[in-house]
Amino acid sequence: MVESKDLDTAFEVLSDESRLEGEAECVYQPKSNDELKNTILVCKGTNTKITVSAGLTGIAGAAVPAGGAVINVKKMNSISGVYKNKEGEFCVRCEAGVVLMDLIDSLKNNNFSNLDSWCEDDKDVLVELKKCGSYIFPVDPTEKSACIGGMVACNASGARSFYYGATRKYVDYLKGFLIDGREFFVVRGENFISDRNFKLQLMDGSTISGDIPSYRMPAVKNAAGYFAEGGMDLIDILIGNEGTLVILSEIGLRLVRSPEQIVGVICFAKSEKDALALVHYLRDSNEIRKPLALEYFDYKSLNMLRKRRNEIDGTDDIPELLPHFHTAIYVELAGRGEDVDEELMLLAEKLEKLNIGEDATWIATEPHEHERLKTFRHAVAETVNSYIGMIKKDNPAITKLGTDMAVPDEYLDEIMAFYRKKLDT
Repeated sequence: MVESKDLDTAFEVLSDESRLEGEAECVYQPKSNDELKNTILVCKGTNTKITVSAGLTGIAGAAVPAGGAVINVKKMNSISGVYKNKEGEFCVRCEAGVVLMDLIDSLKNNNFSNLDSWCEDDKDVLVELKKCGSYIFPVDPTEKSACIGGMVACNASGARSFYYGATRKYVDYLKGFLIDGREFFVVRGENFISDRNFKLQLMDGSTISGDIPSYRMPAVKNAAGYFAEGGMDLIDILIGNEGTLVILSEIGLRLVRSPEQIVGVICFAKSEKDALALVHYLRDSNEIRKPLALEYFDYKSLNMLRKRRNEIDGTDDIPELLPHFHTAIYVELAGRGEDVDEELMLLAEKLEKLNIGEDATWIATEPHEHERLKTFRHAVAETVNSYIGMIKKDNPAITKLGTDMAVPDEYLDEIMAFYRKKLDT
């Protein structure tokens, strides 16, 4: 276990992507489950409050300490096995500090650095997994340096959550500790809430019980508060708890089969109205299967890119945008090759009706083409960050607040008109 009181050199744990800055008395970096337990017990013995952190990519400030000790689990980074759950689905065991990009690469190549330490049953499942084709953990937050423990703690999502959903959907089991050092192991499907009351047996044989919140969850995407529904699986209240209820040590994640082909398309509409009409078609169409992802870029975003490109003399890092590109929609389609080709033809017909021509459509099927679209999508965020960085020189108090929205589909046009009116005022 690594402990340090020199916060300037030990580890950058006082801030995350929220840009909030905290303070701490000491930092612990356990490398194993036993070290994590001992660390918690040390803090318990000295009555020291704990802030848990991992990859520090969150934007809600949950990993920012307000005094006390920081327990950073990033050194607990082993992918410790693959297995099949009770439903016969392939799953992967990850310590809380496993970096998402490392998990993606390991699954892509079926190459795991610590295979010798796996139990024989998990090695046998890996042999079976390799024979069954390519499998992925489909949740894709913007920052691939996020750690799995942090993704579970905030119920991370991403562009492809439109199709795949958020992290919660793929959590098969959780291991970890309460703040007093007692260990728990919760498996999906084994513990359910009864009349909003829960009871959980811990690893030492003791039990804890209590009530879940009585509020009603909204019927749209939501990340506020604890997940709470009558009759729910107990594991779900621990997902998205932002480090306030438990400290995670290991997670079992459900895998899904990788799509045979993914095609990315950026469509540049001549008006916001046409762009929203395209969104409704893609969300509601019976002709095209539900896209993996939909992203929206308004005219102000595109104008910022144009301005940035002019300032740095037309660099290839920022693609050239034609004058009639007003609003952009990025869509990802996936499936078998012939099915995706057919859907692209149907999409082309719809784009023609919306006056979105071939010159206003960027299609990516090959890796280098996907890289072009990725460059465009990232350039928007990078340009905004660069602009904020520039004005912070004169006013250090200014910061960027990034968020998203969730409304029922039938209110999309109404809420967009409201935002446009307010933002253009």
